[in-house]
Amino acid sequence: MREYQKSSDGSVHKKLSKGRWEATIRYRDSIPGEVSEDGKPVWGPWRQKSKLLETRCNDRSDRGRKRAVEEMRAWRKELEDDETDRLRREELTGGAAVIGPATTISAYVGHYLKERLPRQKKIEPSTLYGYERRAGYIGEHPIGKVPLCKLRFDDVESFRNWLLDEKSGYSARDTLRLLKAALNDAVSAGYIDRSPATGVKCPSPQRVIPNVIDEDGRESLREDLDAAEGSGKACADATWIALETGMREGEICGLQWRDVDMENMELRVRRSIGRSGDGYYLKGTKTGSSRREIPISGKLEWVLYGRLVEVRDAADEAGVEFSGHWYVVGTFDEYMKPHTLAQNWRRRVERLGLIGTEGRPPKFHDLRHTFATVAAASGTDPKSLSAILGHASVLMSLDVYAAPDRRARKVAMERISRAL
Repeated sequence: MREYQKSSDGSVHKKLSKGRWEATIRYRDSIPGEVSEDGKPVWGPWRQKSKLLETRCNDRSDRGRKRAVEEMRAWRKELEDDETDRLRREELTGGAAVIGPATTISAYVGHYLKERLPRQKKIEPSTLYGYERRAGYIGEHPIGKVPLCKLRFDDVESFRNWLLDEKSGYSARDTLRLLKAALNDAVSAGYIDRSPATGVKCPSPQRVIPNVIDEDGRESLREDLDAAEGSGKACADATWIALETGMREGEICGLQWRDVDMENMELRVRRSIGRSGDGYYLKGTKTGSSRREIPISGKLEWVLYGRLVEVRDAADEAGVEFSGHWYVVGTFDEYMKPHTLAQNWRRRVERLGLIGTEGRPPKFHDLRHTFATVAAASGTDPKSLSAILGHASVLMSLDVYAAPDRRARKVAMERISRAL
């Protein structure tokens, strides 16, 4: 059973990269098999889904907001009507909807993710959460309402083209892969004879050039981080760690004081904070190669030492004993959520007016790209850079994370000219 937030119809915001307004609606699902003492459903955590609207937008005014709100409300009514129809079907069947050839594509993909896939292999909750987000794209398109038995090759091809127009290259590829996997599973389960997606090629995303923060931007950022104080100091220190090490935001949030070896000047990356449909949780590193040791720079030593002094002082005030299991950028034994760090970063970028080399505001992950690009341009050998970033492949570090650097190209040309 699904319930949509009653206190608000939803919200709309500008998706400037697409030139359109986007709507977001909050909802929650009841926990299967659980009811309260008075017989009412027990609800899970609030979640949200977004949809790119037809109304155009620009960065100079709020023109189109009223129309976008109307479009958002119509979308919400459609979602609520679908939920009503689903509940009615469950009443007629005396329980959960029966899975079969007449099951819609969206319903079967949801069944595949919740029931079939977890039985086939062990899957990380954060990975499953990513799949569920991709499944939401299937529900945005008419293909989601098509029954399994009526799905045709042309429907899948049309969906593929829509994904390429509306989503990023990687989102389009991963969503189509999910659909194809679910359809192949339906074949294995005997619901359909063959997959209509056979022959539909998954798009090959074009390489996205890293949106690196240039030297002037880095100088502005460093000054802002040095001036941070109070409640914003933890996020500033986390940003310093990203800038000085290239660590992922989940790895930074999962960093504990026992991982900080000031004697050997190393950070040990041993865990990360992942996200599932139920919220954030502590997990292992992304891959085996992500489990690594990173040298501590002189600047980072200063940042970590200052952070440690603050934490110890806070522990003394609270009358508790310091523990190496406490989180470096958290509150004692509670880690900082990556979402909190990302929000703080967006406000910082907006306040400083930071624009990356690709002409758009940098995301927190672009600090990792910046680190890799500066490291490569400064002459760091590829093998060492790959080890610091936690990549299994040197090509991954250089081809995906390190953007071309103008100064490095200029120096290279001067060296070539002297050699000639």
